[in-house]
Amino acid sequence: MMSLNDIFRGKETINNSKGCGGVMRIAPIPLYAAVDNRMDIMEADKLAGDAAEITHQHPLGYIPASLMSHVIYRLVLDENPTREGLIEYIYEGIGKLDDLFPQHHREVLEMMGIARVAIDLSANDHSDLQNIGALGGG
Repeated sequence: MMSLNDIFRGKETINNSKGCGGVMRIAPIPLYAAVDNRMDIMEADKLAGDAAEITHQHPLGYIPASLMSHVIYRLVLDENPTREGLIEYIYEGIGKLDDLFPQHHREVLEMMGIARVAIDLSANDHSDLQNIGALGGG
């Protein structure tokens, strides 16, 4: 909210936020882009990252938004989505992050690690609350 308020007041936004707000707002981008192939998947992923960066300027605030865009785009086009397909889309998206953000290779590697842990946790029998706690905040 502070970043949006800064923009409204004509001030430059400067923050180091890596919260989930950037990721949760980008769903309309890949949904729009995938329908009738209005936009290439990489263009949609880049736009999603750029949109998240407006308010979440830490690389781990906007790189995950690009990954989420990739997954949503692929799921929109998948007539029979499966858990295995979802995991494939996540890894495929991770593989594209270095192309989108070559200046943030370290953060891309960190994102890869977080995604792998999340995928592993999704297969266990612990509660969602326990699994989310194992991932950390944000």
